[in-house]
Amino acid sequence: MVLVLVLIWVIMVMVPTGIIFSKGLRFGKNVVVRCSANHLYTTMWIPSVSLKAFRWGFRRYQYCPVGKHWAWISQLRGPELTFEAIAEASKTHDIRIF
Repeated sequence: MVLVLVLIWVIMVMVPTGIIFSKGLRFGKNVVVRCSANHLYTTMWIPSVSLKAFRWGFRRYQYCPVGKHWAWISQLRGPELTFEAIAEASKTHDIRIF
């Protein structure tokens, strides 16, 4: 029974976390995201957990507090994650859960 629980934990938590690191993505409380309407804001991004969004791979369907609509969101990474983008996104954070 313990082995089954460990295996489930590895599949549900550790594998997605490893993929996130390998793709250069982040997770935590203030992750910069862009909605499908190009609005920038910060959100909480935890691998394998979605309390306020529907997950689809590395994208989530979530409420955008900037445009006040539901939209697909994805993380900014690499050249998109500039100081200007971080400053703009830091102005708005979505609903905090904890």
